[in-house]
Amino acid sequence: MRTIPCLALAAALLLPAASRGEVVDRIVLRVNDRVATLLDYEERRAEGLAQIASRQDLSPEELNRMTDELGNRVFRKMFEDLLLLSRADQLGVFPSEDSVDAAVQRLREGFGIESDDEFAAALSQQGMSLAEFREEVRTQLRIRDVVGREVTAKIEIEEDDLRRVYRAENNAFVIPKRWQVRELVVLESEDRDPEEVRRLAESIHAEVLAGQAIEDLAARYAEEGTTSGLVELGWVEKGELSPALEGALESLQPGEVSDPVAARGGLHILQLESVEDARVRPFSEVSNAIEARERQRLFAQQFEDYMGSLEKDAYVVADPPPGAAGFRTAAGVREDVDPFAGFEEVPGGAAGESGAQAPTKPEIDLDEPPKGGA
Repeated sequence: MRTIPCLALAAALLLPAASRGEVVDRIVLRVNDRVATLLDYEERRAEGLAQIASRQDLSPEELNRMTDELGNRVFRKMFEDLLLLSRADQLGVFPSEDSVDAAVQRLREGFGIESDDEFAAALSQQGMSLAEFREEVRTQLRIRDVVGREVTAKIEIEEDDLRRVYRAENNAFVIPKRWQVRELVVLESEDRDPEEVRRLAESIHAEVLAGQAIEDLAARYAEEGTTSGLVELGWVEKGELSPALEGALESLQPGEVSDPVAARGGLHILQLESVEDARVRPFSEVSNAIEARERQRLFAQQFEDYMGSLEKDAYVVADPPPGAAGFRTAAGVREDVDPFAGFEEVPGGAAGESGAQAPTKPEIDLDEPPKGGA
């Protein structure tokens, strides 16, 4: 089971429809028997601009770069969409009504929409009918099935392949040495003499060595405001603490406490509860992660080759608008490829209408990834 973002279909509910007022429509792209118009392009570009503008994590430079690249990315993706939809026509790939029903229901649940009236109202706000929305869903499923049949199903990875990666990258699977630690900190303060802080830390350390429980001492002195409470650090890996604290831990056996160690905030008294030496994770623990990465790598390669073969065999006429003339060499336009489910972003509409980028939510579960066949 794998969960993937709803992509372009979600954009239909999240983004305003592009204005049709001043666009003089014309065909800008033909792939075999499928066409896309200038209006298709302008709608997709408008959705892409809205999504970019909604990003709060972008620097001004990133915002300008993404905006500048958007035209080529949108047109390139329209081109690839038409290639895939044309191939779906050739293969006779059509999802069942039951599968469309299930996908629509998952979309509704992803948005938290419960009633039919609420769903219809949400679609109406975007100028869409339920029939149009279902057609978008149907298109998404068609493309997913094509990619599953002709790309995903042909990826073969044997255990020997995974073990070769494991041996070649053994250092990547090392778990560093780690300690299970708790501590008490004698707190520094501007109004306290450093010598007084040191004497208190040594006194507490001596009491622990004499048999007093460190948690009892922490509770007593924390009430006075001179120490922290007992801090359960849990498991910490080598490299996560300051060199001084790690040096103190290296000298301890489980159950022992360190001398007071100067570090941030004051003098730290560490109690080591357990220790695990560095080890290499066994193949059984990492094989799934290696396979996922290898499938992603192989999928990216094979998907690129597959799209190249579709383009080579297709009848293509392109008349891109200004800002999209470099669409054939646009890089990084298919961020939606996924070795498990075929796509993380799948365009909709007969002409490949969708947003230039997909929103990250809602997520819909498309159940088993395609293994071949429609």
